[in-house]
Amino acid sequence: MFLDARPSSDAEDPSDLLEVRWDFEDDGAWDTVWSTIQTSGHTYEEGGSVEIRLEVRDTDGLTDQKAETVWVPSDVEFFARSWGLDLDGQVSLTPDEAHFMQIAGGGAHSLALRSDGSVVAWGLDGFGQVSETPAGAGYTALAAGREHSLALHEDGSLVSWGRDLQGLISLTPTGDGFTAIAAGEAHSLALHADGTLAVWGDDADGQVSSAPVGAGFVALSGGGAHSLALEADGSVIAWGADQFGQVSDVPTGAGFVALAAGGYHSLALSADGTITSWGRDLDGEVTQTPTETGFTALAAGEHHSLAVTGGGALVSWGADGSGVVTDTPGGTWFVAVAAGTYHSLALEP
Repeated sequence: MFLDARPSSDAEDPSDLLEVRWDFEDDGAWDTVWSTIQTSGHTYEEGGSVEIRLEVRDTDGLTDQKAETVWVPSDVEFFARSWGLDLDGQVSLTPDEAHFMQIAGGGAHSLALRSDGSVVAWGLDGFGQVSETPAGAGYTALAAGREHSLALHEDGSLVSWGRDLQGLISLTPTGDGFTAIAAGEAHSLALHADGTLAVWGDDADGQVSSAPVGAGFVALSGGGAHSLALEADGSVIAWGADQFGQVSDVPTGAGFVALAAGGYHSLALSADGTITSWGRDLDGEVTQTPTETGFTALAAGEHHSLAVTGGGALVSWGADGSGVVTDTPGGTWFVAVAAGTYHSLALEP
Protein backbone atom coordinates (compact mmCIF):
# COMPACT_ATOMS: atom_id res chain seq x y z
CA MET A 1 0.00 0.00 0.00
CA PHE A 2 1.31 3.45 -0.95
CA LEU A 3 1.12 6.06 1.84
CA ASP A 4 1.48 9.79 1.29
CA ALA A 5 1.85 12.41 4.03
CA ARG A 6 2.81 15.30 1.75
CA PRO A 7 -0.50 17.15 2.22
CA SER A 8 0.61 17.69 5.85
CA SER A 9 1.91 21.16 6.67
CA ASP A 10 2.69 23.47 9.56
CA ALA A 11 -0.22 25.92 9.86
CA GLU A 12 2.04 28.61 11.33
CA ASP A 13 4.85 28.10 8.81
CA PRO A 14 3.76 26.25 5.64
CA SER A 15 7.35 26.29 4.35
CA ASP A 16 8.60 24.29 7.36
CA LEU A 17 9.85 20.86 6.26
CA LEU A 18 8.09 18.27 8.41
CA GLU A 19 9.48 14.92 9.45
CA VAL A 20 7.13 11.94 9.56
CA ARG A 21 7.00 8.41 10.88
CA TRP A 22 4.45 5.63 10.43
CA ASP A 23 2.80 2.94 12.55
CA PHE A 24 1.34 0.71 9.85
CA GLU A 25 -0.98 -1.24 12.19
CA ASP A 26 -1.43 1.29 15.03
CA ASP A 27 -0.05 -1.20 17.53
CA GLY A 28 1.98 1.34 19.48
CA ALA A 29 5.28 0.49 17.77
CA TRP A 30 6.58 2.89 15.12
CA ASP A 31 7.53 1.00 11.95
CA THR A 32 9.69 3.76 10.42
CA VAL A 33 12.18 6.26 11.80
CA TRP A 34 11.76 10.01 11.52
CA SER A 35 12.31 11.10 7.91
CA THR A 36 11.63 14.08 5.68
CA ILE A 37 10.65 11.61 2.95
CA GLN A 38 6.91 11.85 3.41
CA THR A 39 5.86 8.88 1.31
CA SER A 40 6.11 5.27 2.33
CA GLY A 41 4.74 1.84 1.53
CA HIS A 42 3.83 -1.31 3.37
CA THR A 43 2.82 -4.83 2.38
CA TYR A 44 0.03 -6.42 4.40
CA GLU A 45 -0.10 -10.21 4.46
CA GLU A 46 -3.90 -10.20 4.53
CA GLY A 47 -6.62 -7.87 3.32
CA GLY A 48 -9.21 -6.21 5.52
CA SER A 49 -9.62 -3.19 7.74
CA VAL A 50 -6.45 -1.75 9.26
CA GLU A 51 -5.68 1.40 11.23
CA ILE A 52 -2.61 3.40 10.20
CA ARG A 53 -1.10 6.09 12.43
CA LEU A 54 0.99 9.02 11.19
CA GLU A 55 3.04 11.33 13.39
CA VAL A 56 4.56 14.57 12.10
CA ARG A 57 7.25 16.75 13.70
CA ASP A 58 8.27 20.30 12.83
CA THR A 59 11.73 21.84 13.12
CA ASP A 60 10.89 23.08 16.64
CA GLY A 61 10.23 19.52 17.78
CA LEU A 62 6.46 19.92 18.06
CA THR A 63 4.51 16.82 17.04
CA ASP A 64 1.01 15.86 16.01
CA GLN A 65 -0.61 12.52 15.22
CA LYS A 66 -3.53 11.22 13.21
CA ALA A 67 -4.90 7.72 12.73
CA GLU A 68 -7.02 6.57 9.81
CA THR A 69 -8.82 3.29 9.22
CA VAL A 70 -8.38 2.05 5.66
CA TRP A 71 -9.46 -1.01 3.73
CA VAL A 72 -6.64 -3.17 2.38
CA PRO A 73 -7.71 -5.20 -0.68
CA SER A 74 -6.69 -8.83 -0.56
CA ASP A 75 -6.24 -9.25 -4.30
CA VAL A 76 -3.93 -6.37 -5.31
CA GLU A 77 -0.90 -7.67 -7.21
CA PHE A 78 1.68 -5.49 -8.90
CA PHE A 79 3.10 -6.38 -12.30
CA ALA A 80 6.20 -4.90 -13.95
CA ARG A 81 5.78 -3.07 -17.28
CA SER A 82 8.86 -2.33 -19.44
CA TRP A 83 9.43 -0.37 -22.66
CA GLY A 84 12.25 1.18 -24.69
CA LEU A 85 15.41 -0.48 -26.01
CA ASP A 86 15.11 -4.28 -26.10
CA LEU A 87 18.36 -5.56 -27.66
CA ASP A 88 19.07 -7.81 -24.68
CA GLY A 89 15.56 -8.70 -23.55
CA GLN A 90 15.28 -5.94 -20.99
CA VAL A 91 11.72 -5.40 -22.26
CA SER A 92 10.59 -8.69 -23.84
CA LEU A 93 11.90 -10.84 -20.99
CA THR A 94 10.07 -8.89 -18.29
CA PRO A 95 8.52 -11.56 -16.02
CA ASP A 96 4.77 -12.00 -16.39
CA GLU A 97 4.07 -12.47 -12.72
CA ALA A 98 2.57 -10.51 -9.87
CA HIS A 99 3.66 -9.76 -6.31
CA PHE A 100 6.37 -7.26 -7.31
CA MET A 101 7.00 -4.48 -4.81
CA GLN A 102 9.99 -2.64 -6.32
CA ILE A 103 11.77 -2.34 -9.68
CA ALA A 104 15.21 -1.16 -10.79
CA GLY A 105 16.72 -0.53 -14.23
CA GLY A 106 20.39 -1.02 -15.13
CA GLY A 107 22.40 -0.65 -18.31
CA ALA A 108 20.61 -3.39 -20.23
CA HIS A 109 19.18 -5.45 -17.38
CA SER A 110 16.45 -4.99 -14.83
CA LEU A 111 15.52 -6.18 -11.35
CA ALA A 112 12.29 -6.68 -9.46
CA LEU A 113 11.65 -7.38 -5.79
CA ARG A 114 8.89 -9.84 -4.96
CA SER A 115 6.63 -9.38 -1.94
CA ASP A 116 8.42 -12.28 -0.20
CA GLY A 117 11.71 -10.42 -0.49
CA SER A 118 13.19 -12.53 -3.28
CA VAL A 119 14.88 -10.95 -6.31
CA VAL A 120 14.38 -11.65 -10.02
CA ALA A 121 16.62 -10.28 -12.80
CA TRP A 122 16.40 -10.30 -16.60
CA GLY A 123 18.15 -8.83 -19.65
CA LEU A 124 21.87 -8.71 -20.46
CA ASP A 125 23.95 -11.25 -18.52
CA GLY A 126 27.48 -10.60 -19.79
CA PHE A 127 28.89 -10.22 -16.27
CA GLY A 128 26.41 -12.27 -14.27
CA GLN A 129 23.90 -9.45 -13.85
CA VAL A 130 21.16 -12.07 -14.18
CA SER A 131 22.71 -15.48 -13.47
CA GLU A 132 24.44 -14.39 -10.26
CA THR A 133 21.33 -12.82 -8.73
CA PRO A 134 21.23 -13.83 -5.05
CA ALA A 135 18.81 -16.60 -4.11
CA GLY A 136 16.58 -16.63 -1.08
CA ALA A 137 14.21 -14.06 0.38
CA GLY A 138 14.38 -11.26 2.91
CA TYR A 139 15.60 -8.46 0.66
CA THR A 140 14.02 -5.03 1.04
CA ALA A 141 15.57 -2.80 -1.66
CA LEU A 142 17.32 -3.06 -5.03
CA ALA A 143 19.62 -0.90 -7.17
CA ALA A 144 21.10 -1.48 -10.63
CA GLY A 145 24.11 0.09 -12.33
CA ARG A 146 25.28 -0.33 -15.90
CA GLU A 147 26.71 -3.82 -15.41
CA HIS A 148 26.24 -4.53 -11.70
CA SER A 149 23.51 -4.67 -9.11
CA LEU A 150 23.08 -4.63 -5.37
CA ALA A 151 20.41 -5.57 -2.85
CA LEU A 152 19.72 -4.60 0.74
CA HIS A 153 18.76 -7.41 3.11
CA GLU A 154 16.29 -6.98 5.94
CA ASP A 155 19.16 -7.47 8.41
CA GLY A 156 20.82 -4.33 7.00
CA SER A 157 23.55 -6.14 5.07
CA LEU A 158 24.47 -5.64 1.40
CA VAL A 159 24.89 -8.06 -1.51
CA SER A 160 26.45 -7.02 -4.85
CA TRP A 161 26.80 -9.00 -8.07
CA GLY A 162 27.74 -8.50 -11.72
CA ARG A 163 30.87 -6.84 -13.07
CA ASP A 164 33.56 -6.22 -10.46
CA LEU A 165 34.95 -3.09 -12.13
CA GLN A 166 36.96 -0.98 -9.68
CA GLY A 167 35.84 -3.14 -6.76
CA LEU A 168 32.11 -2.76 -7.32
CA ILE A 169 31.59 -6.27 -5.95
CA SER A 170 34.72 -7.06 -3.96
CA LEU A 171 34.74 -3.73 -2.09
CA THR A 172 31.08 -3.90 -1.06
CA PRO A 173 30.96 -2.97 2.64
CA THR A 174 30.41 -5.83 5.06
CA GLY A 175 28.36 -5.79 8.22
CA ASP A 176 24.82 -4.58 8.78
CA GLY A 177 23.14 -1.31 9.72
CA PHE A 178 22.47 -0.07 6.18
CA THR A 179 19.04 1.40 5.39
CA ALA A 180 19.13 2.43 1.70
CA ILE A 181 21.15 1.78 -1.48
CA ALA A 182 21.75 3.32 -4.90
CA ALA A 183 23.85 2.54 -7.96
CA GLY A 184 25.55 4.76 -10.49
CA GLU A 185 26.97 3.63 -13.81
CA ALA A 186 30.06 2.09 -12.18
CA HIS A 187 29.83 3.10 -8.52
CA SER A 188 27.58 2.17 -5.63
CA LEU A 189 26.24 3.93 -2.56
CA ALA A 190 24.69 2.86 0.72
CA LEU A 191 23.19 4.80 3.61
CA HIS A 192 23.97 3.89 7.21
CA ALA A 193 21.31 4.08 9.90
CA ASP A 194 23.13 7.09 11.35
CA GLY A 195 22.80 8.96 8.06
CA THR A 196 26.40 8.59 6.90
CA LEU A 197 27.28 7.45 3.38
CA ALA A 198 29.37 4.56 2.08
CA VAL A 199 30.53 4.89 -1.55
CA TRP A 200 32.72 2.52 -3.56
CA GLY A 201 33.63 1.65 -7.16
CA ASP A 202 34.86 3.90 -9.97
CA ASP A 203 36.38 7.16 -8.74
CA ALA A 204 37.57 8.71 -12.01
CA ASP A 205 35.40 11.79 -11.43
CA GLY A 206 35.40 11.83 -7.65
CA GLN A 207 32.35 9.61 -7.28
CA VAL A 208 33.97 8.05 -4.21
CA SER A 209 36.62 10.46 -2.93
CA SER A 210 34.37 13.54 -3.17
CA ALA A 211 31.44 11.98 -1.32
CA PRO A 212 30.26 14.17 1.56
CA VAL A 213 31.21 13.14 5.07
CA GLY A 214 29.10 13.45 8.19
CA ALA A 215 25.69 12.18 9.23
CA GLY A 216 22.15 13.35 8.65
CA PHE A 217 21.52 12.16 5.10
CA VAL A 218 18.15 10.52 4.45
CA ALA A 219 18.20 9.47 0.77
CA LEU A 220 20.65 9.03 -2.11
CA SER A 221 20.82 8.41 -5.86
CA GLY A 222 23.59 7.43 -8.29
CA GLY A 223 23.97 8.76 -11.84
CA GLY A 224 26.42 8.26 -14.67
CA ALA A 225 29.48 9.56 -12.84
CA HIS A 226 27.81 11.79 -10.27
CA SER A 227 25.68 11.23 -7.20
CA LEU A 228 23.08 12.97 -5.08
CA ALA A 229 22.22 12.89 -1.39
CA LEU A 230 19.27 14.40 0.46
CA GLU A 231 19.83 16.05 3.82
CA ALA A 232 17.33 15.90 6.66
CA ASP A 233 16.07 19.41 5.91
CA GLY A 234 15.35 18.49 2.30
CA SER A 235 18.39 20.16 0.75
CA VAL A 236 20.35 18.43 -2.03
CA ILE A 237 24.09 17.69 -2.17
CA ALA A 238 25.78 16.63 -5.43
CA TRP A 239 29.30 15.45 -6.25
CA GLY A 240 31.27 13.79 -9.05
CA ALA A 241 31.33 14.64 -12.76
CA ASP A 242 30.20 18.17 -13.58
CA GLN A 243 30.63 18.66 -17.33
CA PHE A 244 26.94 19.56 -17.73
CA GLY A 245 26.37 21.19 -14.36
CA GLN A 246 25.32 17.99 -12.63
CA VAL A 247 27.03 19.30 -9.50
CA SER A 248 27.39 23.07 -9.90
CA ASP A 249 23.77 23.62 -10.95
CA VAL A 250 22.21 21.63 -8.11
CA PRO A 251 19.14 23.50 -6.80
CA THR A 252 19.53 25.49 -3.61
CA GLY A 253 17.11 25.59 -0.73
CA ALA A 254 15.32 22.86 1.17
CA GLY A 255 12.00 21.05 0.94
CA PHE A 256 12.91 18.28 -1.49
CA VAL A 257 11.69 14.77 -0.70
CA ALA A 258 13.09 12.49 -3.44
CA LEU A 259 15.99 12.39 -5.92
CA ALA A 260 16.85 10.71 -9.22
CA ALA A 261 20.24 10.92 -10.95
CA GLY A 262 20.50 10.12 -14.66
CA GLY A 263 23.43 9.78 -17.02
CA TYR A 264 24.28 13.48 -17.08
CA HIS A 265 21.21 15.11 -15.53
CA SER A 266 19.27 14.92 -12.29
CA LEU A 267 15.81 15.43 -10.82
CA ALA A 268 14.50 16.42 -7.41
CA LEU A 269 10.91 16.16 -6.19
CA SER A 270 9.52 18.85 -3.89
CA ALA A 271 7.01 18.27 -1.12
CA ASP A 272 4.24 19.73 -3.28
CA GLY A 273 5.01 17.29 -6.09
CA THR A 274 6.84 19.68 -8.41
CA ILE A 275 9.95 18.48 -10.26
CA THR A 276 13.23 20.37 -10.61
CA SER A 277 15.74 19.24 -13.25
CA TRP A 278 19.32 20.27 -13.99
CA GLY A 279 22.35 19.10 -15.94
CA ARG A 280 22.55 18.01 -19.59
CA ASP A 281 19.73 19.42 -21.73
CA LEU A 282 20.70 18.37 -25.28
CA ASP A 283 17.55 16.25 -25.57
CA GLY A 284 15.17 18.24 -23.40
CA GLU A 285 16.08 16.48 -20.17
CA VAL A 286 15.70 19.82 -18.38
CA THR A 287 13.58 22.10 -20.57
CA GLN A 288 10.90 19.47 -21.21
CA THR A 289 10.43 18.74 -17.51
CA PRO A 290 6.70 18.94 -16.68
CA THR A 291 5.72 21.98 -14.64
CA GLU A 292 2.62 20.64 -12.89
CA THR A 293 2.44 19.79 -9.19
CA GLY A 294 1.34 16.56 -7.56
CA PHE A 295 3.92 14.11 -8.89
CA THR A 296 4.59 11.20 -6.54
CA ALA A 297 7.63 9.38 -7.97
CA LEU A 298 10.39 9.94 -10.52
CA ALA A 299 13.27 8.18 -12.26
CA ALA A 300 16.11 9.13 -14.61
CA GLY A 301 17.86 7.16 -17.36
CA GLU A 302 20.83 8.05 -19.55
CA HIS A 303 19.12 10.92 -21.39
CA HIS A 304 15.44 10.54 -20.42
CA SER A 305 13.25 10.86 -17.35
CA LEU A 306 9.82 9.75 -16.19
CA ALA A 307 7.44 10.47 -13.32
CA VAL A 308 4.12 9.36 -11.85
CA THR A 309 1.35 11.94 -11.52
CA GLY A 310 -0.90 12.18 -8.50
CA GLY A 311 -3.54 10.41 -10.55
CA GLY A 312 -1.31 7.44 -11.33
CA ALA A 313 -0.44 8.35 -14.94
CA LEU A 314 3.06 8.23 -16.42
CA VAL A 315 4.89 11.15 -18.02
CA SER A 316 8.20 10.71 -19.89
CA TRP A 317 10.50 13.27 -21.52
CA GLY A 318 13.98 13.66 -22.97
CA ALA A 319 15.70 11.56 -25.65
CA ASP A 320 13.28 9.18 -27.36
CA GLY A 321 15.58 6.45 -28.65
CA SER A 322 13.74 3.14 -29.12
CA GLY A 323 10.46 4.71 -28.00
CA VAL A 324 11.43 5.15 -24.37
CA VAL A 325 9.35 8.36 -24.38
CA THR A 326 6.72 7.84 -27.10
CA ASP A 327 5.96 4.26 -26.06
CA THR A 328 5.26 5.22 -22.46
CA PRO A 329 2.10 3.28 -21.53
CA GLY A 330 -1.17 5.05 -20.83
CA GLY A 331 -3.46 4.48 -17.88
CA THR A 332 -3.92 5.94 -14.41
CA TRP A 333 -2.96 3.09 -12.15
CA PHE A 334 0.85 3.17 -11.93
CA VAL A 335 2.50 3.35 -8.51
CA ALA A 336 6.27 3.33 -9.12
CA VAL A 337 8.83 3.89 -11.89
CA ALA A 338 12.46 3.04 -12.63
CA ALA A 339 14.81 3.81 -15.51
CA GLY A 340 17.61 1.89 -17.16
CA THR A 341 20.07 3.40 -19.59
CA TYR A 342 17.67 3.36 -22.55
CA HIS A 343 14.61 1.58 -21.13
CA SER A 344 12.02 2.26 -18.45
CA LEU A 345 9.89 0.29 -16.03
CA ALA A 346 6.72 0.87 -14.03
CA LEU A 347 4.65 -1.05 -11.51
CA GLU A 348 0.94 -1.50 -12.15
CA PRO A 349 -1.79 -3.54 -10.42
